[in-house]
Amino acid sequence: MQYWEYPSGASKMDEKTLRRITMDYYLDNEILYIRFFYGTLLRCLNENEARQVLQEVHVGICATHANGHTMARQM
Repeated sequence: MQYWEYPSGASKMDEKTLRRITMDYYLDNEILYIRFFYGTLLRCLNENEARQVLQEVHVGICATHANGHTMARQM
């Protein structure tokens, strides 16, 4: 995505699909974001970052007053 190169052996259909999928993503230096449906950029996390965020929310650092379903959707 960063260098606009397709994998070797990709068909025209594969290239079209990759272009369509990557339209939803934004790369800022080394940080990958996905565009949410109303224009907000959401940061994509790796496994370690996701585990840390879940742990912080579970401990209560975020001090949210939302119910569990709303909090899970927002994360």
